Amino acid sequence: MKNLLSIIAISIGIISTSFAQKVGHSYTKIGHVVSFVNTSSSPRMKFMIDDDWKDLYFIQEFSDTSLVFKNEKEAKEYDKLYQKRQDLIKDQLDLIKKIELAQTAKKPKDAQKLQEKHDKIKIEAIDIRQYLNNRTYLKPGMTVNLTFEYFHHENRNVVTKLTIMDDFTKKDKIEGLIESTGDVAVVNGKKVRLTTGSFLSGKNRTKKKGGYEGRIFKSFSELDMGMSLELSGRYQEDGIFLVSSGEVYPSDYNSNDDKLKKIATEYIKFKGNTVSMGKEKFDLIKEGNISNYVDKIGQSLIPAYMKMLPTTSPDYVNFKFHIIKNDDFNACAYSDGNIFINTGLLLKVENTSQLATVLSHEIAHVVNKHSRKNYETSKSIGDIMDFISEIFKQIKDTTLLGIDKSEMDTFLRAYGAPAFSAGYSRTLETEADRCGLYYMTRAGYDPREASEIWYNMSKSAISEEVISDDDIFTRIARIGEKKMASIYSSHPELLKRAHNIDMLVAMNFGDKNFENDRSMFQSQQQEYQSFKKHLSAVLSPPKVKIEPVSPPSTHKPEDKSKYTQPPKSKPKKSTKNSH
Repeated sequence: MKNLLSIIAISIGIISTSFAQKVGHSYTKIGHVVSFVNTSSSPRMKFMIDDDWKDLYFIQEFSDTSLVFKNEKEAKEYDKLYQKRQDLIKDQLDLIKKIELAQTAKKPKDAQKLQEKHDKIKIEAIDIRQYLNNRTYLKPGMTVNLTFEYFHHENRNVVTKLTIMDDFTKKDKIEGLIESTGDVAVVNGKKVRLTTGSFLSGKNRTKKKGGYEGRIFKSFSELDMGMSLELSGRYQEDGIFLVSSGEVYPSDYNSNDDKLKKIATEYIKFKGNTVSMGKEKFDLIKEGNISNYVDKIGQSLIPAYMKMLPTTSPDYVNFKFHIIKNDDFNACAYSDGNIFINTGLLLKVENTSQLATVLSHEIAHVVNKHSRKNYETSKSIGDIMDFISEIFKQIKDTTLLGIDKSEMDTFLRAYGAPAFSAGYSRTLETEADRCGLYYMTRAGYDPREASEIWYNMSKSAISEEVISDDDIFTRIARIGEKKMASIYSSHPELLKRAHNIDMLVAMNFGDKNFENDRSMFQSQQQEYQSFKKHLSAVLSPPKVKIEPVSPPSTHKPEDKSKYTQPPKSKPKKSTKNSH
């Protein structure tokens, strides 16, 4: 009996070592680490799951027995050890039952043999300390397979087991523009570092001689901002991309960039205080204080190297910021540099940093030529067909951009749907978020405010009307799907987008002390509140109260002399001097 109790105690110990409290619902989900706070008192993780529409599992708590595995191999080795130990425990329990039966049947020899067999089974303890210590290995952006217990009434999630799914030995690639130089540079909104002894090779995108062809760059510091890079390497655990080789190009410009700019010019028409986009017509707010304020913020976000480009450069963009009188929470950018912001958005965002988030996102779309990239890869042909059809109705020529109307259908089907503004893929949207965060932080705005826009939008969308769980994010995702093409019409779900931005901020600015900028952010907040107050006054000017005037009578007044005494005779004027 003593042996039985000891085995039961061991079993309970093993189970409690491997799993947390067994009173909640157990789930296994794959998602991404948004942030991880490893405190001794209450370590916790923000964890993003694609299908977590209600955000139930976003916050994960760690217990004293929560296990973390660096990779699938480590997790499988533990599972093998655990299963082996469970099997041995089961064998011992079976032998104890047989020993008791033999003793009851008064078969001491059989009982002795079974006892000897039982004693030969050695159950070794699993050292879980390394798996507990692995939690310090967690970094924002990691993909993990998470097993946890969900306690419905407490709305708590407790991690039981977590496996990091990223393969940090796998080769990967990054393509994009270099936004900052140094030992750790930024390319396409991602941190990159050259491995020791590695270098970058200069290349030309055309067959023309000269340019960067044959040049060797041994450091990112040798590059100019805005150069186009194609890098090979692998991601490290800290999120930095370790570059083993790469190619440097002067620009990623091609002829489609010009075509899209010209098409945008045909599509967008300004006249007085209005702008037409195809059939749609919008009123513009041109009041000096308002337009100058938005333009000042927008211009501060444009990368310095873009401003320094000569107007003859194919990459040159003349950014212009326009305010549209419209209540929708909306903004959009076109490849020719025209960026439109709705008054509904300006009144909805809470501070300058949130406005900078939207503007920097739009600028990033233009700088990174997302219109052209989407134009070349999108398969939604119907949209561009409708779009170009509207342009054809406005022009009388038989050709557009040198392409005959009869050939336009072939051209469109070769290139796919447009990305003049709307319909960017999730990849391009995330890239614009990532690059935009660098633009706004470099310009002196708070990137931590970026996610607040989407959190607030999701709350607003849910409170506006009661809808079923099944279609909640279908409805939320449609916010902004109005008349004007918008970055908000095809984005990922709002909460997911907020979490993604939180993850990007934690990855790229986790080491930045924003407390030093507190007073500046407070000043910006006050400035923006004054701006919103002025904008509201312009949109709804005070009405002047006018007293109603009675209309003149149309009938002859009744003669009342017969009802009154005759008037007294007027006194005669005195001829004497009044003095």
